[in-house]
Parts: sequence; C-alpha cells; structure tokens
Amino acid sequence: YLAYLIIKSNYNLGILISPPALNYILILISMLLIILLSSLYKFYKEEERENLIEGVIEILEMMIAYPANSLSYIRLAAFAIAHEAFGMLAEELALMINPLISYVFTNFLVLIIEGFAVGIQALRLTYYEFSTKFFRGGGEVFKPLSTSIELETRVK
Repeated sequence: YLAYLIIKSNYNLGILISPPALNYILILISMLLIILLSSLYKFYKEEERENLIEGVIEILEMMIAYPANSLSYIRLAAFAIAHEAFGMLAEELALMINPLISYVFTNFLVLIIEGFAVGIQALRLTYYEFSTKFFRGGGEVFKPLSTSIELETRVK
C-alpha cells in the first residue's frame, strides 16, 4: 500500500507523512521497535551478545526479503501476461488460417512453453526454496532394504 501511494504521488516521499499512510508507517515503526526491544530483552536476560545483533540482522533481512518476495510475485504476473499473449496469438492466427489448425497449434505451443516454465519453477522451489530454507541435514544415512545383487539372486 505504501509503495502504491508513493508511485501514485509521482515518487513524492512526503506522502508517507500524510494521514492515509501515517497509520501504516506507525505500525511499521512499532514492529521494528518490537524486534529491537525483544533482542535487547534477550541480551539482558541471557547476557549473550549475539542476541543484540540478531535483532538488527532480522530487520535487515526483512528489508531485503519484502521487496524480493514482491518481485517474485511480479514473476507470476508475467506468466499470466504471457498466457494472455498466446491467447491473442491463437485468435489472430484463426483469422489468417483455419481456426481449428490455429487453436490446436497454439494450444500445443502453449502446453510446451508453459510446461517448461512450470518445470523450471518446480525445480527452483525444490532446490532453492526447500534446500536453503527448510532442509536440515544430520539425519540417518539411507540404507536400502536390499541391493541389486540380492535382487538378482532372488530372481534366479
């Protein structure tokens, strides 16, 4: 909402102290203060110095993560725009050549391209998002119930 107000006002940052935006700014500042005060509380309670810097690092991470996540959602909008462009291509081709051939060709093309995009997204989510954020090593080493040699002897 704040970014929308800034863009709507031709990038005038003075809009942030206007009444519509001031409530959001105060909420944002209070959230940042809560993070800092909680790290100060942990610092005095547990007397560990890393708790103090942890709050600052959390704030910096939030300042980087929010725009990055917003750009990630813009990527999804780009997929929707590309899908619409393929629909327009199908309609234009239908006017030039046989409509049945046009729709079959463009749907096949869309199926291939969007399938490729979905595959890339699935790999990105698996290897980047999952592996860097949720996966924790240190478990048990996988030991199969049987090896290929045991299977070959059972088959004979």
